[in-house]
Amino acid sequence: MFSCKNQDNKATDRVEKTTISDSTTKKDTLNREPYNRVVSFLKWYKKNYKEVNQFELVNNCGQTYDSTKFYSVNRDQTEKYLQKIKSSGFVSESYIIDWRKYFEKCDKDFKQNPQNDGPPEGFDYDFILLTQEIDETLTAIEKPKMIYSKISGNKATVKIDIMMVLTFYLSKTNGVWLIDKSENL
Repeated sequence: MFSCKNQDNKATDRVEKTTISDSTTKKDTLNREPYNRVVSFLKWYKKNYKEVNQFELVNNCGQTYDSTKFYSVNRDQTEKYLQKIKSSGFVSESYIIDWRKYFEKCDKDFKQNPQNDGPPEGFDYDFILLTQEIDETLTAIEKPKMIYSKISGNKATVKIDIMMVLTFYLSKTNGVWLIDKSENL
């Protein structure tokens, strides 16, 4: 997703390697913009959790379950889910496109390997927090710790600890840091 770094940008690279709690008030020289955007997104998600997760992303799951039918991705509902996340103002179009591709892959997998029992494959975790430990992680969002932050031109990488380590990749567009991708590694 990231293009090769131009040699001219090498001098502008800034790296922050430290553990800093969100409540740190000490003025320092660290550029915390990408980190602050990630934390703001996670807090937005916590506040809007029920509204974001109201969508039935999988057909024949939950209230509409019928043991004679197989799971499939509910394209209309996944689009509404993605638009809700995009409306936060914290994610890029690239983020949305990647999740749309993920849902398309899951739908193909459902067709190749029909399933109608148990948690739908690929939908057994929270897509924002990248975990099954949702309640604990939502609580941990209130006291995040920055582990690592690197800015290289208009790209940034932020590792944050919220009960587990998540890595966020951001790009700066029109002066605003937007999340392009996140990983739980």
